[in-house]
Amino acid sequence: MEVLSEETKIEFLKNIKNIQVSKIKPNPLNPRKKSSEMSDDQLLESISQKGILTPLIMYKNDDDMYTLVEGERRLNAAKKLGLEEVPAHVITRPLTKLENLTIMFQLHNVREDWYDVDTAIALRDLAKLLGTDNTEDLAEYTALPVSKVRKYKRILQFDDNVLDRFRALQEKGKEESLDSDILVELNQPIRNFKRYCPDLLDTFPENKIVDIVVKKKLDGELINNAELRFLTKTAKSIGKGAEKSKVISAISDYFEKNISPEEVFERASEQFYNIDKVKGKCDNLTDDIKEINKKHVPEAKKKGLRNSILELKAELEKILKNLES
Repeated sequence: MEVLSEETKIEFLKNIKNIQVSKIKPNPLNPRKKSSEMSDDQLLESISQKGILTPLIMYKNDDDMYTLVEGERRLNAAKKLGLEEVPAHVITRPLTKLENLTIMFQLHNVREDWYDVDTAIALRDLAKLLGTDNTEDLAEYTALPVSKVRKYKRILQFDDNVLDRFRALQEKGKEESLDSDILVELNQPIRNFKRYCPDLLDTFPENKIVDIVVKKKLDGELINNAELRFLTKTAKSIGKGAEKSKVISAISDYFEKNISPEEVFERASEQFYNIDKVKGKCDNLTDDIKEINKKHVPEAKKKGLRNSILELKAELEKILKNLES
């Protein structure tokens, strides 16, 4: 799938140009990038000592101004240091919105210097321009792995106001303890709440659930994002026969109290999964016994097998009695 045709091929001026800082505009399509005070200070020190070693990339507009495609941190550092000009590779013509997004993806994604939420939103914009939401097509256009595209599409299933609040927390310096994987892990529980216990969402709408779980993460109550998978299993247990009101009560307690998702699962749902597990083992055991009945049992094995079967029989009789009561 070609991104650009021969007629729209992007070309650069032959030589690197020094462009006045005052003539460079930030790119409105550029997602917000991860940054840290330490890395910014290191960049400032490097540029002050050695200058800008890697030219920026930009294109010239019809108004004699330039739009930045790549090099935002270097441009900001140049402004702080009072530099009047920066070296640049200049694209020979203005870029379309599609070309702009495509190039930025291919320049930036390898270094992973965008916030995941911003990358997801940029991917959504690109999908609209392309007129396709196909995962493989988007991966080809952006040079992203298919697994990453799938991850970003899961993030995009949340409302924009949820994504905005999440991104704001990351930008306040909470990035180390709050990564976007928590949104990816929350995607499945919320989908299953909608399917199996939609009444839960009357009390805890999606936005509120995200806020509560994010707070648990920041407060250290949620250690591993994968723990949230217990909430998915708990909701799904309704389809296995668990009482909906008990499941909703248990999940509600997780949102209101300091208990773990695993405790919620153990309290409301584990027995239903264990029953399925036991049933499966009974089916397998029945098949094995049928095979034994077709064959001669060696004399040396008879006593041990008989004792095991008698013990199993006693336990089975207890279960049958419970099932009949």
